[in-house]
Amino acid sequence: MELNDLLPLVYKIRLISKRNTQYIDNRLKNYGMYHGDFQYLYIIYKNKGITQRELSKKLNLHESSVTRGIKRLERKEFIKTEKSNEDKRRNILSITSKGCEMLKINFKEQKSFEENIEKIFTPDELKVFEENLERIIKMS
Repeated sequence: MELNDLLPLVYKIRLISKRNTQYIDNRLKNYGMYHGDFQYLYIIYKNKGITQRELSKKLNLHESSVTRGIKRLERKEFIKTEKSNEDKRRNILSITSKGCEMLKINFKEQKSFEENIEKIFTPDELKVFEENLERIIKMS
């Protein structure tokens, strides 16, 4: 019996996520980017005018951790920060064109990972698999 046969379903899901993370990190290391950086970029891209505090809440991370991530992305010129006109204590975040390009690269690499998964399923199996994943997401 293999170890994978003994693992509960949640650990198998976690294993898939971990392997995706390793795949993405390996493919993007030449850019100096890691999978976690893209959460920041994507949320900033989707939420125009988001503050550092709001980003921290959306990521469910401590503000000091978000501050370090923001500084790292600023150094790489993927995002920029500006003081709020209404409250100079608040930093407004925005993504740069360079950051948008990195998002595109990340999505391309994610798609590559997904295509590898899709190869092991028939179209009907893939449809059922995706439906079941949606059910799990709604339940959790």
